[in-house]
Amino acid sequence: MTNPAQANPSQRAGIYACVAARILWGGTAWYMAQSHSHDAFSLFYQRLLWAFAFCFLLSAASGALADVRRLVATRQALAVNLLAAALISTNWFAVFWCIMHHHVVEASFGFFIAPMLTTLLGLLVLREPLTTWTASALLLCLGGVLVMFAPAGQAGAWHAPWQVPLIAVTSTVYAFLRKRHPVPPMVGNLFETGAALVTWTVIGCSAGILANPLGETGDPLWYEAGIGVVTTVPMLLYVYSLRRTSLSLNAYLQYITPTVMFVLGMLVLGEAVVPAKLAGFALIWMAIVSYLVGMRRVQTPILAMAPRGQKA
Repeated sequence: MTNPAQANPSQRAGIYACVAARILWGGTAWYMAQSHSHDAFSLFYQRLLWAFAFCFLLSAASGALADVRRLVATRQALAVNLLAAALISTNWFAVFWCIMHHHVVEASFGFFIAPMLTTLLGLLVLREPLTTWTASALLLCLGGVLVMFAPAGQAGAWHAPWQVPLIAVTSTVYAFLRKRHPVPPMVGNLFETGAALVTWTVIGCSAGILANPLGETGDPLWYEAGIGVVTTVPMLLYVYSLRRTSLSLNAYLQYITPTVMFVLGMLVLGEAVVPAKLAGFALIWMAIVSYLVGMRRVQTPILAMAPRGQKA
């Protein structure tokens, strides 16, 4: 397990990039909440449109446009990158729905669950070692999630809005996919936003919910263009970080995003939070502390699976 103080320059750069991406992502909820639009789809579509435009300009300026061909060179590469585009755009739409319907705190719960799933994928699929501290963190996370979704009011009535598992699963599978199939950040983001833009344009026009692709949000042009910036910059940092950090470490750094969203939802956007949610929040941060303490200690894995193709 990587100790940040002892990490090589590449690993440290990955950690810093991930932290920056997570802080920016959390703050994006505040930016989106400033929109005058009450239509989640329209605002979501503007995010795709302007993110693609911004990334296209960056790619053209850096000479990266020619590299897009690598992402469609084989059927497998095309399938993987189309799946990545579908996952990240679906995640964005779920988050936008939460923001537009004043459920930023609920959206943060989806991001709280995702790191636990990501860590499990790292252990089971990527064969990352399980240590005592990591196991403790996972158990605390599980406890926090159970408390967050405990029955409120009537026995057996577990409250888990559809956005929560959708955000958690799409975040987890996207991180895993990009860890297993890394791409240059600029090229990958350009392809993902472009593919998602085409797909959601067809969906919006077919369903009759996209009368004007150029936008009817009621927001000024500078605000809509800013959506592209606040979308693209953290995505570039995040994809960059995935290539330089373990999936487990990246997962726990992910808790920065929902923490920022959680605090914004309570203190800035005025959303109500019941005490049980705060208790779950506390358990999850105890898990983060457990994981970070473990990072700074030399440990013997209690479970270390051999890489695929090798005997344990």
